[in-house]
Amino acid sequence: MKILEGAVEALKRSPKRELSVEDIREMQAMPWARDARTIRKMIELDAKGANVLGAKIAGYSTQKRYAVQRSRLIKYLRMYGPVLMHHARRPRKTT
Repeated sequence: MKILEGAVEALKRSPKRELSVEDIREMQAMPWARDARTIRKMIELDAKGANVLGAKIAGYSTQKRYAVQRSRLIKYLRMYGPVLMHHARRPRKTT
């Protein structure tokens, strides 16, 4: 999983302690996510479930702002990254 290790190394080098959705997308910290919408959905699902990311979600509707701690994102990638990468880019079956 060289892609995930590269993402973790990029996060460790980042000077920011809290990352926004745009920061995560620019750094490609979630390699399976192709756009910001997917990252927002992952953060919202995690907040409703195990809350490993410990995200701070502020605002309503289209004005929502997300802040994810860098250390928690690294932990999330190590826990769920290999499984998500495995299921992310599977080719569709054509019959």
